[in-house]
Amino acid sequence: MSLQLCAVAFCDKGDLDLFNFHFLHTLSIRVTLDDRPRKVTCANTGLSSTLPTVTQSLRHLKLAMNTSKNSRLLFAAPPFANSLSSLMLEGEYGLQDVEHMLRLFPNLQELGACAIVSKPTFFVPDLIDRYRSTATNHSLKPLNSLLRVLSAHGQCYFTGVGDLVCVSKTKRLMAPELNPYRGMLVDFVCRLPVLEAL
Repeated sequence: MSLQLCAVAFCDKGDLDLFNFHFLHTLSIRVTLDDRPRKVTCANTGLSSTLPTVTQSLRHLKLAMNTSKNSRLLFAAPPFANSLSSLMLEGEYGLQDVEHMLRLFPNLQELGACAIVSKPTFFVPDLIDRYRSTATNHSLKPLNSLLRVLSAHGQCYFTGVGDLVCVSKTKRLMAPELNPYRGMLVDFVCRLPVLEAL
């Protein structure tokens, strides 16, 4: 069973109880937000009250929203935390938010993200220096021990069509948009020890 929820102001809809959806395997939550921190607080409140009502049968979750630059998603582990195998994040998410969700879902095997906002690295030698420094300081702590597939793409170079499916905009220059992804290699990818496909 699949369910899609769409809300302009997630917390204004009251508590959404999904407990009666006993055989829910796929859940999509789309929240339309501006970048005001109050709206992200509402999203945190809405997710914190709704996700605990989802049964353990959930295997696939999609969250579509944009978070403000300094916001944090802070919801606790839901009942399906150990059964979730794939997570799709549509919109812009800070690296801390993605790390938080990887810790919440320890058996996650596939993650799709559009886009992960991370510190840009402009040149390959800088990337190598960052990696050496991080490895020397032993700060490459694993985020998830089972994640095997990571699909990440930028919202600028890619554009949503239809159900937020992202397709390449071939007339844009991609080079400047690679800068955040170089940073993501050290901050994120190197902390996924069994990653097979990127």
